[in-house]
Amino acid sequence: MIMQQKKVDSLNAELKEAKEELERRRLLSENAGSIAEASLRLNQVFENAQKAADVYLENISLMNEGVKQDCLKQCLNTRSRCRELLQSTRERILNIILESQEKLDPKYVISTEFEQLMLEIEKFEL
Repeated sequence: MIMQQKKVDSLNAELKEAKEELERRRLLSENAGSIAEASLRLNQVFENAQKAADVYLENISLMNEGVKQDCLKQCLNTRSRCRELLQSTRERILNIILESQEKLDPKYVISTEFEQLMLEIEKFEL
C-alpha cells in the first residue's frame, strides 16, 4: 500500500510538472503572438513618424527656398534704390557746385579736397 501511495504521489508530481510545462508553453505561445502584433504596430508607428519627419523637412526646405527668393528680391530692390540715391546725390552735388561757381568770384577755384571728394563719389559703384 505504501508503494502504491508513493507511485500515485510520483505520478501526481509528474502530472503537475507536465501541466505547469503545458501552461508555460501556452503562455509563451500567446505572448509570441502578442509580441509579433506589438512589433508590427511599433513598425507602423516608426513608419508614420518617418513619413511625418519627411513631410516636415520638405516643408522646411520649401519655406527656406521662399525666404531665399524673398531675400534676393529685397537685395536687388535695395541695390537699385541705392543706385538711384547715389545718382540723385551726384546730380544734387553737381548742381550745388554749378550754383556756387556762378555766385563766386571767378578768381576762386574749387578746393582740391572738394575735387577729391567728387572723384571718390564718382568711383563709388554698387
